[in-house]
Amino acid sequence: MPVMNQTLYPGGSVQLWLATVDHNYSISPGVVLVYDNDTTSGIKLIAVFRTSVHCDIYTLSFRYESGSNVFTRYLATERSISTSFQHQVFGALKLTVREVPCPVGFAVENTASPSCVCEPLLSTKGVKCIISDQTVLKPGNMWIGYVTTGAGIPVSVLGIVDQCPYDYCTTELRVAVANFDLQCAYNRTKVLCGQCSSGLSMTFGTSQCAKCSHYYLVLIIPFALMGVALIVMLFLLNLTVTNGTLNGLIFYVNILRINASVFLPATEGNGFAKFLSVFIAWLNLDFGIETCFYDGMDSYAKTWLQFAFPMYIFGLVGAIIVAGRCSSKISNLCKYNAVPVLATLILLSYSKILLTTIAIFSSGTIDAGNVTVPLVWLYDGNLIFFEFKHAILFAFGILVTTVLIIPYTVILLFLPCLQSNSDWRVLSLQEVGSFSG
Repeated sequence: MPVMNQTLYPGGSVQLWLATVDHNYSISPGVVLVYDNDTTSGIKLIAVFRTSVHCDIYTLSFRYESGSNVFTRYLATERSISTSFQHQVFGALKLTVREVPCPVGFAVENTASPSCVCEPLLSTKGVKCIISDQTVLKPGNMWIGYVTTGAGIPVSVLGIVDQCPYDYCTTELRVAVANFDLQCAYNRTKVLCGQCSSGLSMTFGTSQCAKCSHYYLVLIIPFALMGVALIVMLFLLNLTVTNGTLNGLIFYVNILRINASVFLPATEGNGFAKFLSVFIAWLNLDFGIETCFYDGMDSYAKTWLQFAFPMYIFGLVGAIIVAGRCSSKISNLCKYNAVPVLATLILLSYSKILLTTIAIFSSGTIDAGNVTVPLVWLYDGNLIFFEFKHAILFAFGILVTTVLIIPYTVILLFLPCLQSNSDWRVLSLQEVGSFSG
């Protein structure tokens, strides 16, 4: 007797292609009887299928029973039943179905007709579960996946974050529960898509992960020269924020950069939008294009390095200002441009520094139902928020905010009011005014 083995989730059904043949082995209409293997109460008739002159599909359902996970069914024709012995079926097919637990994210519904449905954690968030292909349908830019608990022995549990970081997740709302990494964009993986897949590294200019090597470290040389060239150009051409046109351009570029997710969403396939995005990034002293730096760079290291170029050029201008006070030749060469140039560079990199600092302070709250999961860093969910490694970055973010962002923002917003106050008129209007444009 032929044997067919199937696996099934609770409350599921098996699809069978069936046809009956006559004594000449030609397809002909007939009746297929389905029996179980209950030897204690006799063989029971489960279903009757009436076939046609075609091979058709028939559905055989199984009722979920707690504690039972293997079902056996015998399929036979009327003729074979009539010639069989009592409680013994000489069938044409033996079907063995093994019931397996609901996949992750699903639970058995406690109703008259139990089946695999969304577990409460998902259903309360508006997630829809489709057991037929083991997928979940997210209501928006949500992240769903495995996380590790923080108390006692680490255990992997299912967790949800309402908002995936910008450009980290794909726009596809349907996710296969067998591989949650499919919801991650640009070859990302793990919690909140915060890390690169094995063998790949983070890149500057984009959120993408790519195959990189340590040879890219030679880019330090051209970047260092570009910093010097930028400062020389600003000095020679007198391109500072004291020029109203340039000040206005930089102001609007900063607005676009800070709100890139609104004004400049995904630019793939749009040449002009991509060009505009790169142009704006360059004006903010950012890369704008995908650039490797070294093999193994992650989100944590990338965040630190985001400050490197702005701090480097700030240091160069600061050195020029100090040198100008010590040397009359340098002072005459730079004239009164040193402070305006420094103010221009700070304004150019303002949005880059501000966004990076905001990223440092951003945390992700993972909802894992009744299980406690520690707060994580939003841009690498595998890093616990404010633990030692992140705490160092957090402290540096506070330093940048206190020394640079807050003072510069106050000057930008309130300098006219300060200048109208007689107590502040003693300040050099040329130097302080340079910072406000």
